[in-house]
Amino acid sequence: MGPPVRPLGLFYGLSQAGRAIAAAATNVTGRNWQLKGHGITALDLPGPLAGIPVRCDTAASSGSFTRLSEILDSSLWDKATRLPLRVFWDAIPENERKPLVDDDRRWTPLSIEHRSLYTPHPLASVPVCPFPPWVVGSSNRRQALGEYLSAFPTAQGYHSFVRHGRRPDYVPAFSIHSDGWGELQMNWQVDDGERNCTEAEQLAYLSNITRPYCESRYFFPLGGQLSQEHPSFDGMVGGSVYLVHACQV
Repeated sequence: MGPPVRPLGLFYGLSQAGRAIAAAATNVTGRNWQLKGHGITALDLPGPLAGIPVRCDTAASSGSFTRLSEILDSSLWDKATRLPLRVFWDAIPENERKPLVDDDRRWTPLSIEHRSLYTPHPLASVPVCPFPPWVVGSSNRRQALGEYLSAFPTAQGYHSFVRHGRRPDYVPAFSIHSDGWGELQMNWQVDDGERNCTEAEQLAYLSNITRPYCESRYFFPLGGQLSQEHPSFDGMVGGSVYLVHACQV
């Protein structure tokens, strides 16, 4: 299909996928699996694309967005709150290099490379990436790292990270890629650090604090008034991610 009609097929494909999730959900009773309407609204469409405000329906709504968010245990924001479209756009891993607006300060998902676990060990140690240029190139990398990770609640409980030196106050040792983005070896303590843990135990811990997406594990950033990360699995994502794919074309 050509560009003028391509969004239609994308939207209705997502609509059917959402209905399939609702129909198969084990936490839905009676006829509550039925979805009616969008459940989310984009306002002031004539304005700049990145700043288009987005409003969701209340939790009692049967709209696709709100019902899928509830089914997937994904947080909603107050109906009176308008979140800019850029927040949702940046929540999609594929959009990392495709910003809606030329702004260096963006929060995009962080992936982990869990296939490089060192075992047995009390820490689960994995490379985390990509950190944006405004973090890895900051004159105060520790402060920039803390500010960036503040949007990733499940990542904040880390034990340590690789530093340029042995002192605790030394700066993080980012590996900077050719495009200016970078990665950092980070460590999480498994089982309170009281014993060496197997690879399976470390992987189980990391799986508990990350979300699966397209065969990888991610930390997803919060946006605006959201109180928790949006869950996702194997390319079929709920909450904000559902909206962005509908708008992406």
